[in-house]
Amino acid sequence: LDGAIRNLEQAKKYQEFFQTSNLVDEVQAIHLAMPDEVSVIRLSRRGVCTQCNFILTYPEVDEPELTTCPKCQAPVVKRLDDQPEVVRERLRDQGNAALKPLVDFYTDHNVLITVDATQGIEHVATDIAKVLA
Repeated sequence: LDGAIRNLEQAKKYQEFFQTSNLVDEVQAIHLAMPDEVSVIRLSRRGVCTQCNFILTYPEVDEPELTTCPKCQAPVVKRLDDQPEVVRERLRDQGNAALKPLVDFYTDHNVLITVDATQGIEHVATDIAKVLA
């Protein structure tokens, strides 16, 4: 349900569904925790291929950004919504402050697992796999 539950009202409705469907014991919420400013850095360093739409990510600040797609060799551009000021605006509505009621809700229901998303993608994937195992 990646991104499906964006506010407390939706969380409560899903919880009702899980309860009436006898699925409460099957629910696990994973919180990929990251400071908003780290999100700004990572999101503003993305690029997208103009031909195949492959998304390139450069999570490390010292990692050079490519101008050519590694898959099809077409030019890579930055999307307008990945500009730092646009990302900050999005995070005002969808960042950690907006997520806090959801984090609290799922913590109160004892189904929240927090994963440190500031790690490299391989470590985050490993931590998520451990949760799902």
